[in-house]
Amino acid sequence: MDIAELVKIFQKHEYYKRMGKGKLARHFKCTTEEIKKAKAIAYEKGNTKTPPKVLLLDIETSLLKGYFWGIYDQHITIGQIKKDSFIICYSAKWLFNSETFSDCVTPEEAKNQNDKRILKSLLLVMNEADIIITHNGNKFDLPVINTRLFLNGLKPVKPFQSIDTYVSVKKVLKLTSNKLDYLATILGIPNKKPTGLQLWIDCMNGERVALNYMASYNRHDVDMLESVYLKIRPWIKNHPNMALYTELEDLTCPNCGSTNLKESGYYYTHTNKYKIYQCECGAYCRERMSSVDKEQKQYILNGNLR
Repeated sequence: MDIAELVKIFQKHEYYKRMGKGKLARHFKCTTEEIKKAKAIAYEKGNTKTPPKVLLLDIETSLLKGYFWGIYDQHITIGQIKKDSFIICYSAKWLFNSETFSDCVTPEEAKNQNDKRILKSLLLVMNEADIIITHNGNKFDLPVINTRLFLNGLKPVKPFQSIDTYVSVKKVLKLTSNKLDYLATILGIPNKKPTGLQLWIDCMNGERVALNYMASYNRHDVDMLESVYLKIRPWIKNHPNMALYTELEDLTCPNCGSTNLKESGYYYTHTNKYKIYQCECGAYCRERMSSVDKEQKQYILNGNLR
């Protein structure tokens, strides 16, 4: 196969970009020098990809206010709600960055339940992210953020990949609890700061000391979330593929982006087999191309006739 043909193939199938020269040379039955030249033509330098921007995020919301007749077996209707919930503060950090930052409503904004200003700053941060990590964010944080953006007349967040550590843990482990503070405890990570109902009441009343403490509590949760995420990362199924954001010629771990992989046997499907690799982070991954060649495939039967 000549270089011109290789260039066409590489341009049509981008996943060849991340494969090593030696493997491609064996696959296409040519020299590594020919592969190198074809890649140089097919993938111009201006197309270099950068690592993904990964944001860890957590929010704190206010209580609802309402009218009630009792404290047992109460069915609360919409008409009984006096004031709906709003976002008191958010905290975030970029993965592996030492700075954890936050934005909190002012005392006046808290009294007026006005979270529009901090939502504007949150929107700017989230729009920079390729991947956003939360704990129970798919069911709580992200829908709440969307709701408050909508009610404040703001635009939606730019599309991103979501990693919910609560969902990830629940999918592969059977723990006594999937709460973030419990995960931190069993993993030996510094736990949540103490809080109570009164803190939320004081924040809603616009007390500055309470608001400052809430922001500090929120930032600590994000630091804790990062530590928990890094511990469970090798276990996460369907992790956003970090290799798609890099411009490497070596096999790359989809969970962490490392190229320090070692072969670890084969993964078998009903009619195919694929090489397995284990990353230094602990995660396993497999090749996308089958290790069974065309000649072998003609002798493989599929017993699933349903």
